Amino acid sequence: GGKRPKGEAGKLKGMGTKKGIPDYTLFYRMGAVPGLALEFKVPGEKQTEEQIAWEHHFRQQGWHYVVVTSAEEGVNQVCLYLGIRNPLATSTRASK
Repeated sequence: GGKRPKGEAGKLKGMGTKKGIPDYTLFYRMGAVPGLALEFKVPGEKQTEEQIAWEHHFRQQGWHYVVVTSAEEGVNQVCLYLGIRNPLATSTRASK
């Protein structure tokens, strides 16, 4: 993801990459949901038309698709999707 210089964008296109694909995809089925897709955005930044089109495509296929604004939020979404405790979360218990 991210903005790229024209030369680098051309190389990626030549390798078969597509504009708008989510930044992170987890191909792991949880029940009826085939996977998790995350799009990382700077707070206040909007998705491009291509990203919105891919979001609709993924959702139509039953995927869980989330736009997040930080790495912490991304980790939280992965943990929620997998049904596991976030190992990076701070403990609410007082230390002894």
